[in-house]
Amino acid sequence: MGEREHVKTQPKRWILLSKRVKDIILGTLVYAGIGFVITLILNGGEPVWTLVIGQGIAGFLTYAYIYPALEKRKRKRI
Repeated sequence: MGEREHVKTQPKRWILLSKRVKDIILGTLVYAGIGFVITLILNGGEPVWTLVIGQGIAGFLTYAYIYPALEKRKRKRI
């Protein structure tokens, strides 16, 4: 009992995500962040939340569907 048992540690969940999922999450957050800053500046100190949410949705759609389709089309040409 003097020996310490070897316990497997599970890798962090962020590591288990694929590159595409990481890009989608990051793209959504970046687009929403940019929308927040822009509406904050243009609206005089108060963000327009519908535009921020719309930008987040646009970021999701861009990274989930548009960029992968463009990459697939690019690979077909080569």
